[in-house]
Amino acid sequence: PASQDTDRLERWQLFSPTVPINKEEVTLVTQVSLDRIDVLERSMAYWKGPMSVAVYVPSKSQLPEVDHEWKKLYTKKKLQNAIFRTVCSVVAVFAESALDEYPINTLRNIAIEHAQTNFVLLQDADFVPSPNFGNCFKQAVSSWLNSSEYASSVVKAPLNLTGFVVPAFEFMTSPKVKVSVPSDKQELVDQILNVKQTISPFRQQMSPLSHRPVDYQRWYTAREPYPITSYQVGLYHLCNLLCLDAHFCLRLLHFP
Repeated sequence: PASQDTDRLERWQLFSPTVPINKEEVTLVTQVSLDRIDVLERSMAYWKGPMSVAVYVPSKSQLPEVDHEWKKLYTKKKLQNAIFRTVCSVVAVFAESALDEYPINTLRNIAIEHAQTNFVLLQDADFVPSPNFGNCFKQAVSSWLNSSEYASSVVKAPLNLTGFVVPAFEFMTSPKVKVSVPSDKQELVDQILNVKQTISPFRQQMSPLSHRPVDYQRWYTAREPYPITSYQVGLYHLCNLLCLDAHFCLRLLHFP
C-alpha cells in the first residue's frame, strides 16, 4: 500500500450535535469504513448517549483524487437513513486513492477531537457496550474514589491521567439465530462459565497475551475497579490504569 500523510486527508463534518452536550456524560468514540456502516448502525441501537464517529470513504481510483465533491453527495445519501441522533458528531474522511491504507489511528484521533465530554469510550464499530454503560460508569468512578484500593495507593492519580479499561468479549461462533446481549455482568459470566459456553474473552485463542493484563479470572468475581499494572508503559501517557468491575463490551460481528 502507498504511504501517506494521513493528516492531509480531506475531512468533512457530516453531522454535528444539535443539542447541548453534558460534559459529565460518556461519548462513544469509534471509526468505520463507509462500506461497513451497517455494522455501526447495529451497534448504535445499544447506545443512548453522545457519539463521535469518523467515517472513512475509500477510493477506487489508482491515482490521487483531489475533488471529493461527488463523494460528499454520495456519503450523505448513504447515511441519510442512519440512526444518528441529535447528540452525534460524524466526520467523513476521504481516501486519496485505492492504494491508501485504512488510517485507523488518524480516524480515532479525529473522532476523539470531536467529542465534547470529559470521558470517552474508545470502541470498534462492531462492539456494543454493556447496558446502561454511561450511568454505571459514573457510579464506578465514584466507587473507585471511595475504594480501599484508592485509599491505600501511594500516588493518587488525577482522573485526567487515569484510563478505565473495559474488558472485551466475543461470541465463540457466529450465532445462527438472533440472541440477546447479556443484560448485566452476571448473565455474561454465566454464559462464559456454562458447560455450553457461547462467549469468551476477546481473541483468547488467537492472541492470548493481548488482553492478559485484564486478568479475566479476577474480573469474573470483582466487586470494585482494580488496578492494571502489567502493560507496556510506552503505549500510555497515564499514571493509572483501572479495570472496571461491572462493565464489558461484546463484539457483534456477523450478528444476525
